[in-house]
Amino acid sequence: MKKLLLVLTLIISSLGISQQAKAQYKMALGARLGSDLGFTIKYAIAEPHIIEGIVATRLWYNNGFGLKLTALYEYHGNIANIDGFRWFAGGGAHIGFWNGHSNHKYYYEDRTYLTLGIDGIVGLEYTFKFPLNLSLDFKPSFNFGGGRKGYGSYNEVALSIRYAIQ
Repeated sequence: MKKLLLVLTLIISSLGISQQAKAQYKMALGARLGSDLGFTIKYAIAEPHIIEGIVATRLWYNNGFGLKLTALYEYHGNIANIDGFRWFAGGGAHIGFWNGHSNHKYYYEDRTYLTLGIDGIVGLEYTFKFPLNLSLDFKPSFNFGGGRKGYGSYNEVALSIRYAIQ
C-alpha cells in the first residue's frame, strides 16, 4: 500500500499541480467498490474543500457482517491543465458495527462489537463533461476498539463511480 501512495504522489508531482481547483460538481453520489462495498457521497462546501460520506459493508467470506460509516474532509487540486482531472487528500473518522464469528484454527469468535477509528485518504478523480465522476483512492484506517485484538489497521484501495450534480 505504501507503494501505491508513492506512485500516486509521483504522478501528481510529475503532472504539475495548479493551486486552485475548479468547481467540478456541487454534489456527487454513487457506488464505492473495494474490499468494502458501499455508497459514497461528496459535497463541495467551498471549492477546493469537499466532504465525503461513505456507508460501506464487508462480507467476510461467511465470517460475519458489518456496517461502517465514514466521514472525510478532502482538499482537491487540479492536475496540470487537464479539465476535470484532480488529486485529493484528506482525513476523517469512522464508526463500525460488526457481528463477527469465525472458526479459525487458533481461535473462535462469535460476538457483536463496535469499532471507532481514524481514516486518511489520497487519490485521483476525473469528472467527465457529462454527469459522471470516477475516482481511485487509497484509504488507510486505524481502529481504536473492537475486533479480536481490540485494535488494528486496515488499508483499502477503491474505485468510486458517481453521478455528478452541478
